[in-house]
This record gives sequence, C-alpha cells and structure tokens, in this order.
Amino acid sequence: MLQVLHLSDLHFGDGQLSLGLLQREGGLFNKRLLGFANRKFNRKRRFAEERKLALIEYCMDLDFDYLILSGDLTHLSTSAEFLEARAALEPLLSKVPGRVLLTAGNHDRYTRSATQEKLLELHFGDCFPFIDTEHQGPHFLIDPQGWMFLELPMSRPTGLHSKGKLAWNLQAYRDLLAAYPNHQKLLYGHYPLVYPGGQSEAFSHSLAGRKEVLQLLKQPGVRGYLHGHIHHSWAFQPFAETDFWSVNAGGSVKEGGYLISLSAEGLPWISPSKLELPA
Repeated sequence: MLQVLHLSDLHFGDGQLSLGLLQREGGLFNKRLLGFANRKFNRKRRFAEERKLALIEYCMDLDFDYLILSGDLTHLSTSAEFLEARAALEPLLSKVPGRVLLTAGNHDRYTRSATQEKLLELHFGDCFPFIDTEHQGPHFLIDPQGWMFLELPMSRPTGLHSKGKLAWNLQAYRDLLAAYPNHQKLLYGHYPLVYPGGQSEAFSHSLAGRKEVLQLLKQPGVRGYLHGHIHHSWAFQPFAETDFWSVNAGGSVKEGGYLISLSAEGLPWISPSKLELPA
C-alpha cells in the first residue's frame, strides 16, 4: 500500500507582492500587473499565509510515500515567490526526498520570461525525479510496487488568458501507457479533465482539447487523475462501473488536500481521504 499526499494551488507570495517587486522582475506593464491587482483585491483572504503554514504543519504529522503538487505554487511566477515557496515547503519536501512530483500550474508559467528562465525548475528541480529526464517525451516514474506516476504537463505562458495545452501529442501518452500493461497508473496535471455536478470552467481558463485528453483517463490501468486549478477540493468517480477517481486539491489552503491510498493488490485500487484541517 502506498500513501500519496496531494496538494495544489498554494499560491505563495503574499509577503512578496508589491509594485516595486514587479518593477524589479520585468517591469510593471505586463500580465503580472493584472495578476497583482486581482490578488490584492479579490484573492488575498483565500490564500492567507497563516492558513498555508498551518496546512504544511498539519501535513508534517502525516505518513505518506509520495507528495504530488499539482501546480500554482506561486501567483505571478517571480523569483521572490519561488524562493518563498521553497522555504515554506522545505520541511514537507524533505520527508520524501526523490518522491516529490510537481507539475507547473498556469501561475507558475505566468510570463514568457519566467518560463524561459526556468524559474520553477531552478528552485524545484529535485521535484521532477523522472526516469530518463533527457528523453523528448512524456515523463513518468515507476514505483517498485507496480504503480506508474505519469505527468500531464499542461501549463504555458499565454497572453491575458490562462488556457492550457497538453505538452506532447496524445499518441505519445497512449503509446507509453500501452507499453506498461501490467502497471497501475496514476496521472496528474494542473487542469481539470472532468467536473462533478455544478462545477465548470471558463473557456479562457480551461484546457485546450480537453475532451480529447479526457480519453487518456479511460485507457487500461489508469486508476486516477490528480489536479488543481479550480480552488475547491473534490474527489468523485466520473465513469460508471469503474474504480477510477478524479481528485482536485485546488482548495488545499482553505478546504484541505487529500491523502490517497494506492493498493498493489486489487480493488479498490484508489481510496482518497480528504484532510480534516483544524478551523
């Protein structure tokens, strides 16, 4: 049995954001200025610093084998924010060295300059412990208990919208999944692929080609998909007569993330449990 801690959308940077910081990190007149205003006037309480630190402290008492962070560690992808995120998360990362799996959120690729400078990789390079990271194709990790962890990188620098796109073509993922017929698969990315009732996503913030990418979740052996992006937490089974789970930890700061049990023996392959954070 493996235990996976799933957190997402922590949006570090409350103590860093200022007009002076934006001026130092690329100027004021770009996409970051809009993000700065949105954070200051609309989202400040949602990502209160004390709640993030309380979440990390709570998770330090949990037993887990892997930590999956499904994006948006920062808000405007500045160097200062990445430094703050690394310092705050270091105790949690050190619990499972080599078993932290990170994928970028749209806020971690907020600008072209941050992406070109590889700021996320610079500060969290040890959180991409993939097999053969030099090969040009999907990145994955194989656990000795027979589970494959497969990243679906989706985030990219865009204009004023936040629309994602899968990094590689779908056939590359199908071929990789088919090459490991005897392994159970857990996929993770930033954007939702399925939604529970009552939830939806604005077109400008969604994943391009979502319906096509969704077919990956129906491939043999795929048992779950972990993501964030929408700032609520949910876990549900979208496909009838299957043991597949879709888990969103986007509301980690306010609503809690998930501790997910992965079985090496059979049904139920996945059992997600929501973290019960103190008030």
